[in-house]
Amino acid sequence: MEHGIVERIILDVDGVLTDGRKIYNREGEVTAKMFFDRDFTFLKEFTNIGVEVYFLSGDNRVSNGSFLDRYGRYMWSSTETFMKMDVKDRKLAAWELEYPHTNWDTTAYVGDDLADMQMMSKVKFPSVWGTLSA
Repeated sequence: MEHGIVERIILDVDGVLTDGRKIYNREGEVTAKMFFDRDFTFLKEFTNIGVEVYFLSGDNRVSNGSFLDRYGRYMWSSTETFMKMDVKDRKLAAWELEYPHTNWDTTAYVGDDLADMQMMSKVKFPSVWGTLSA
């Protein structure tokens, strides 16, 4: 697909699309995360021009997947699975298992902390953001 320079954008979820606020139930479990709706305007624009949008998260305690699937492809990197395999960067490992032939020269990644460094070092267009709406 020809979309100019960037053909796909991969976004970390927590801290990039969420503002860090969470809702807990009486048992102390996270039941919801706070997203900022305006962030999804630019995601719609990307998909409208044919840029593939992916979400990559290491936290599946709250079902981000069904919500985010409306805007792109959701992928969860299981901490437990990759810790058993002694993998240091579970996000990169999960991505490469699912998409082994990724063209990193046409890929952008948006992260917000040290856990995103390996992914950012692979892509041609890395970016560090806090919550997009901030």
